[in-house]
Amino acid sequence: MAKFERAVEEILTRGGTVERQSLAVLAEAYKTRELRKRAFEALKLCAQKYAETYLQAYFEVVPWDQEVMYEVETFERIYRFVEEKTGAFRRVKPETIATVLQENPCAILIFRLVLGYSFDEIELILQKRFGVSFGKDKLREIEQRCEQATASLLKQWREKVVPILSTFFFRAVYGETFAKLEGISEASFRRRAKVLKLDPARGWESVSEMASGGVAFVDLLYQRYVGGTVRQALDMGSALKADILEEPIRSLFSGQRIPFYQTRPRERIEGWEQAPDFLIPSKELAEVVIEAKVAEDGGTARDKASRIERLARIAEAKNAVCIAVIDGKGFRRINDVLVPILANCKGKVFSYSNLRELLTLPEIAKWVGQART
Repeated sequence: MAKFERAVEEILTRGGTVERQSLAVLAEAYKTRELRKRAFEALKLCAQKYAETYLQAYFEVVPWDQEVMYEVETFERIYRFVEEKTGAFRRVKPETIATVLQENPCAILIFRLVLGYSFDEIELILQKRFGVSFGKDKLREIEQRCEQATASLLKQWREKVVPILSTFFFRAVYGETFAKLEGISEASFRRRAKVLKLDPARGWESVSEMASGGVAFVDLLYQRYVGGTVRQALDMGSALKADILEEPIRSLFSGQRIPFYQTRPRERIEGWEQAPDFLIPSKELAEVVIEAKVAEDGGTARDKASRIERLARIAEAKNAVCIAVIDGKGFRRINDVLVPILANCKGKVFSYSNLRELLTLPEIAKWVGQART
């Protein structure tokens, strides 16, 4: 109790700035029913101070996964192919689309963007409307790898999928693919075609006019407004966000010759119900585990805080130290995100701006220079 009172007094006196030993005391008190409320209030002050001092936003950084995102030159090359084969969209028929998709499977990119469809939506259309199983991962491989996709996948694409999609894409521009949903307010909802500035009455003629006349800057900006390039890149490259922290951690440990193991995406580590991002000194004998997370919105941060909490419980049962390296404005959510993280990791929480302080922890400092060259 005396240690707890001193820790609280230190926080109140220093306005939320506190030594890690005191945070560890608060974290233990947070687990008890009698002291939980006071410990929470003290940890809340620490969390607020931490957020103000260390957390930064990353909305200026757009993750760009080159495995799934085309550069503009490649995109334009695919577009020009479709433009040439369709006479700038003036000679579009189901058989025309079929020929284009057969010759250049990557051309699905252009047709699905004309109609604003995602891979998930096309997968659902194929399955529910036509009874064809061709998942979003297969669609993505077709769009990205084209003729380099596996022979069996290309065979399935050309024999089963192209005949369906060529007719579907053709009719979708005319609004003929789905029944109008009665009773839904037109003031609150818009048909996809209207948002994309397609005219169902004129179909591909309206697409051709847009293609030949160019897109007005106001229309380009409006498409960004309703969800354009940056949003798609953020969604498709979200897995890369972790590299904002993982790459610096990897560089720090390598530079200091600290032995570590970094898990691969979706890798399972024997003995760990939840695989940490880093294990020190190895995955076979982990004394320290690190979870690195970036979140730009509170909801995502809450999910990641839960993951850190689970990992902390697992690590404690294995007598391992759990460390969180977090960043992004989402972690400014204090009560149910940053406070629990501080408590579950017993104050061992770091961000990009104070990453080198990891080396001050005895649990990590002892491994400096120990990695084999």
